[in-house]
Amino acid sequence: MTSYILSFSQSTWTLLTIPAIACSILFTWRLWRFSIAPGLSPDDPEQLPYWIPFLGHAFRFAKDPQTVFVDGQKRFGRVGRPYSLTVAGTTFYVLTDPQDFSSVYRNAAAFTFDPLVEQVYRAFQLPDAAIRRLYCTPSSLDEKSPSHTPPRNGKVNISHEMIVVEMRRNQTLGHSLKTMKQLDSMMDLESICERFLTTQHGSTTVLSLSQFCSIMATSAGQASYFGNALSEIDESLPETFVDFDKLCWQIFYRPPMLWSKQLTKCKAKFLKALEAYSKKPTEERQDMPQFLKNWESQCIKAGLRNSDIAIIMLIQYFGLNTNTPKACFWMFCHILFNPELAHIIRNETSAAFTSEGLDYDIIDKSQLLHGIWLETLRLCTSSLSFRYITQDFQLKGLQLRKGNQVILNPRWLHVDSNYFGTSPLHFNVKRFVDNPGYQRHPAFRPFGGGESQCPGRQMAKQTALTFVAYVLHKYDVELPWPQVFPKTSHESHPGVAVMAPAEGHDLMFRLTERQTDKSG
Repeated sequence: MTSYILSFSQSTWTLLTIPAIACSILFTWRLWRFSIAPGLSPDDPEQLPYWIPFLGHAFRFAKDPQTVFVDGQKRFGRVGRPYSLTVAGTTFYVLTDPQDFSSVYRNAAAFTFDPLVEQVYRAFQLPDAAIRRLYCTPSSLDEKSPSHTPPRNGKVNISHEMIVVEMRRNQTLGHSLKTMKQLDSMMDLESICERFLTTQHGSTTVLSLSQFCSIMATSAGQASYFGNALSEIDESLPETFVDFDKLCWQIFYRPPMLWSKQLTKCKAKFLKALEAYSKKPTEERQDMPQFLKNWESQCIKAGLRNSDIAIIMLIQYFGLNTNTPKACFWMFCHILFNPELAHIIRNETSAAFTSEGLDYDIIDKSQLLHGIWLETLRLCTSSLSFRYITQDFQLKGLQLRKGNQVILNPRWLHVDSNYFGTSPLHFNVKRFVDNPGYQRHPAFRPFGGGESQCPGRQMAKQTALTFVAYVLHKYDVELPWPQVFPKTSHESHPGVAVMAPAEGHDLMFRLTERQTDKSG
């Protein structure tokens, strides 16, 4: 009996001692890591404390990065010196001052985006051999597509040189007219009722705003970029993209295959259609942009297969259409909850629509529509911008060390009253109208900046403004019954830029045909 008691006591002591020792080690490590070690390296940005070694803030960062930044704000202040955080063994420097953003964007030699581009390629499962072939010497490019950026290690990225640069130079040419023509071909009530789950009463139709914006804006974006040949191969791609876009976070965060079956199915459907598209003779794709034809030709010359080209085209399709439909959704939400906005926009844009086509300049000059677009980007953009540090860099007396990364979080700047006036969390349709300088403020970064600034930002703007103006020109829009304003999805799955509505948050709205000569 005595031996049993002694054995039991020893077991109990062991069970109590092991956790106590583990806790002591953890507290000692934390004391050293966040209290003693910083004093030995005063030039390093201060760390946001965490409890789990190596993993750091990984779990919370994957779920909702903004909650991590809230903790950073509480500890270090909203705007000030850079601080650092650890995510799965990687050190990130978080910048909170718009002037620091500008410093990073100006110093492309110290802060590069290239490794992140390759990460995107690999996330979409582009083979390493194809990635290597995408990089070539400037002299190997066709004369019609000269290099516009300094080569890295003697090479440039074909996609950057022949698509990104060309889009930045020529992205406005004819895009809005293509968008309007595509909308015109599918915007009659009969087509809408065939495509959407609707309730129709005569010339009035009630349907989901989220579904309407997603499919219509994606269809317009697809036709403007790829021409009509892609829809001839598979006319259901815009609908498939709605599902793909909701699940795309899985591409970057890689959950178990069991969770990503639907994404895999959507991706396979896209790749099948895009590979067939890339195999079509160019004479059967006459409405395809010239810079896209040149890029495709250069890819084939570099040795890429049609399956490789299809993957890169899927990345382009994703980048083109992931944000514009969401921006249109939020713009219409504010218009539906403030009906007088529709009347003003119609008055400002009615002259743009004529029997001869579209005059986009008139739409672009609509102060209110432009103001709604900018305010939507300010409040609904939640993207993060990353840079790899290629050489040690001094910023505000602190050492940003080579091999780590920088995080730029524009959302924190967008909702700061120091930069955008009173009530920054409130949607104010006149904010940018009354303060046009806000659009050029270094704190306003909805499309990033520097070499990674979104090359399709003007195309996105033209699609969104043309879409909203055209719908208001053709239809009266209203809420058929009282509804709650939708919430954003920033607390669910990580997004890329413009936030989607939260799960279950949508609006049902009524479309009623207008007479084209009807005023206001």
